[in-house]
Amino acid sequence: MIINSNSQTSANLAVEKLKQERKNCNSKYSAVTDGVLSALIHFCNQSETFAKTVYESDKTFDTCLKAVLNNHGNCLSDIEAYRRAVSFYFETADISFEMVIHLSDDKKDKPAVILNLFDIF
Repeated sequence: MIINSNSQTSANLAVEKLKQERKNCNSKYSAVTDGVLSALIHFCNQSETFAKTVYESDKTFDTCLKAVLNNHGNCLSDIEAYRRAVSFYFETADISFEMVIHLSDDKKDKPAVILNLFDIF
């Protein structure tokens, strides 16, 4: 796949690569395909370094999904799927998740409760 890299950012190039590779994914990965793709696109848009790594990698999205589902047992949380996908492309990377709970309709006046989702497990 050749993309004109002169006019595009690493994020755009990585997202386009992932979307193109998504078209050739094995259907047996369908349970996680869209969620993992969406998460990787968000991560690419948030980190130029991550996007560049994804774009320049010889690894494919289909192979990523295979790695995500490797030894998953009877279930696999979204968080673990995203963690595996990120580390597939960028071995030293890890992820963290926060959930913000707004205790009232007025988000400016009342403090939110922030939960680290990894503390739940």
